[in-house]
Amino acid sequence: MKKLRVAIIGAGQVARASHISNYQSLEEVDLVAICDTNGDVANSVAKQYQIPYSFENHLEMLDKVKPDAVSICVPNKYHCQITYDALERGCHVLCEKPPAITVQEAERMKQKAKEHNRILTFGFHFRYGQNVTILKDLIQGGEFGEIPDVVLQ
Repeated sequence: MKKLRVAIIGAGQVARASHISNYQSLEEVDLVAICDTNGDVANSVAKQYQIPYSFENHLEMLDKVKPDAVSICVPNKYHCQITYDALERGCHVLCEKPPAITVQEAERMKQKAKEHNRILTFGFHFRYGQNVTILKDLIQGGEFGEIPDVVLQ
């Protein structure tokens, strides 16, 4: 089985607390690189977690390592551009929340993923929690009466 080659853009708390350990726990994933605009942080995190490559520039990382997918764990204002860059280079993208600064940016990100036939998803991790599943089942079962579709999307 070919492993999914994943890289992380942004080596801060979110990457260290969630993304790295979860990727490394999956047999079908190779965490191949990490990038942070602070090169010392990228190098330190790469050494700490035995990630083969570290970079200061995400474009350089994408072009040299050519990952199958990336996690984007940078400040919100950079989500849109970095997502574009990754999608244009053929990567699937998991972008941390919120997706973008504006609805229009998020829509453009969605369109770019569609154009490149790539998966784009966002780190809305509560969506998959047991509480949300129970609530969704209650809504679909009519426990709260009729809820307009616009609220459920």
